[in-house]
Amino acid sequence: MLGPPQFRIQPVLRRTLQCQVTTANCLNQVIVVSQLGKLLVSFMALTATTSGFTANQFRIRRIHLWSPPPVQGSLTMISLKYADTNSVSGMTGPSEFQGDSSMEPDRPAHCWLIPPKGTPFSFFYTVTGTPNYLVLTCPIGSVISFDYEQYLDNSGTLNAGPTLVGAVAGTIYNAQVTLTGGALIVPHTSVNSISA
Repeated sequence: MLGPPQFRIQPVLRRTLQCQVTTANCLNQVIVVSQLGKLLVSFMALTATTSGFTANQFRIRRIHLWSPPPVQGSLTMISLKYADTNSVSGMTGPSEFQGDSSMEPDRPAHCWLIPPKGTPFSFFYTVTGTPNYLVLTCPIGSVISFDYEQYLDNSGTLNAGPTLVGAVAGTIYNAQVTLTGGALIVPHTSVNSISA
């Protein structure tokens, strides 16, 4: 070797974020990439109302979903599905669809998805991407966990983050995401989160 060695300038960080579904049940609620970008990829408040993402891209590695244990004698049902309307340059992946149910007060329903390799669901997406990504069915109080990767992006221009209300400049947040059916996906209570 004649000079300094090559090194990785922008590391890929693997993270996990657990969230809770609140305010409404989800029945086949579609989650788009930009909602996942705001939920998963942290952004820093630049002022009380403006922010910037810490990364421009992210990739989902695995999704887990747990229902609250049902009341004795009742039933809970959950499902996760990759959106079959997600297409990137004419490509799409198999419509992976997983579900579970429980009638036992000591056992939550649990299902998970792992993106099939080589399909758009395993690609990196920009934080502002618009394709449909996930279809979610679960009751209020369910816990959804995302294993994902993102770059620590400290080169070039970062994407502007969501518009905020009452943020503290310099604080890093993850967004609370409202779905079209009224359900709110809220990051774990130990994480700084804000409506966006």
